[in-house]
Amino acid sequence: MSFEIKELTDLVEEEKKAQERFVKAQQEAEKIKDDARKRADKIIDNARFGTYLEDMVAKKRKEIEGKKAELEKKFDKDVNDLKEKAGKKLEDAVSRVIDEVMRVEL
Repeated sequence: MSFEIKELTDLVEEEKKAQERFVKAQQEAEKIKDDARKRADKIIDNARFGTYLEDMVAKKRKEIEGKKAELEKKFDKDVNDLKEKAGKKLEDAVSRVIDEVMRVEL
């Protein structure tokens, strides 16, 4: 009998958690809907005043410039990393050649 009570208690807890997740999901959906409505209203308002296209172009330009700067920074870092590795490998190669020459001459 105590096993059945424990099982019922667990089921009630699961139901409460499911209800909490359901309420949270509803709230998130409502927020998403409200955000979408606000964006749509802004697009409509901007379209009425003729600035929507200009705003979108400026926004995309800014995004592209940011990504370009990010890519340039990553490229510079990668180039510097490769230069460091190449320098290290060259040092190792020169060292091996000198060691081999010294070993052969002896």
